[in-house]
Amino acid sequence: MTSSLLALLLSVAAVLPGISPTPTSVPPSKFSAPPHVPATASRKSDQFSLSIPSIGLDAYIDSEGLGVDRTQIVPTSKNHASWYKLGPLPGQPGSAVVAGHYKWIYGPAVFYRLRRLHQGDYVHVTLESGRRLQFVVEDVSVYTRENFPISKVYLGDAVPRLNLVTCHGALDPETDDYTHRLVVYSRLVSSR
Repeated sequence: MTSSLLALLLSVAAVLPGISPTPTSVPPSKFSAPPHVPATASRKSDQFSLSIPSIGLDAYIDSEGLGVDRTQIVPTSKNHASWYKLGPLPGQPGSAVVAGHYKWIYGPAVFYRLRRLHQGDYVHVTLESGRRLQFVVEDVSVYTRENFPISKVYLGDAVPRLNLVTCHGALDPETDDYTHRLVVYSRLVSSR
């Protein structure tokens, strides 16, 4: 469900000062994009893959920014996830955010099994340069759509973090959006 992931990724405007909602011609489930978070290191590449052995997940990560309507571009494939490229690259200080679909038109999508993760599980990222990063899951939290902690997810602190985000809960037929958001918080533990 593209609209549910879009709503998740773009609900930043509701809580961050200085970010205004998109024009009223945009459906109500869309909001302005997350803030631009300058990276502290130069980027040679924005391409990477994600692997989570404990749940059998291997995914290519699309590098996405903003569309012309100032909403984050979401993956067009159920097997890809989308890194918010206006924030830090995984391994850089701050929170790198990757969002993926929970379900697709005919069944589970790339982040469907995130709900099975637990504190202490590992998330592996391989950058296009060949650099391999290992993150450890610190927390898995579920929030209602209305209480999604945008600042915590997108802004974080100076510690290199990787936050994985997907929809969760029941599909609300009135909004074509899921009732909750699931966030996996992880921090960098090794780089080689």
